Amino acid sequence: MVNLVLPLTGEQCGASEAELVWVVTGYLLVFSVGIHRRRARAGRIAAEGRRRGNQKTGSTNPAALLIRDTTLRVVFALIARFGSQAWMNDYRIDLEQAETSGPPLS
Repeated sequence: MVNLVLPLTGEQCGASEAELVWVVTGYLLVFSVGIHRRRARAGRIAAEGRRRGNQKTGSTNPAALLIRDTTLRVVFALIARFGSQAWMNDYRIDLEQAETSGPPLS
């Protein structure tokens, strides 16, 4: 796909083939840094999901279900209010830091 788009982009922008290669290389480097930084967070989220999934137990008793549902509403409201899950939902990539640190060589 890149080979089909690059000549057209070069003609429209007046860029040489070497300049287009630099642009694509920069894009691929930024993309690889983003993937590298995402892996650790994605692993933590998957582990948290497994841990929570293993804690679930089912019940058919209507009173137990009512207690569970009411408790979950309160717990979810507290989580939303105090942001204890902010590490999972408020993720941003700092591009200035990504430019200087980069992915590991191994």
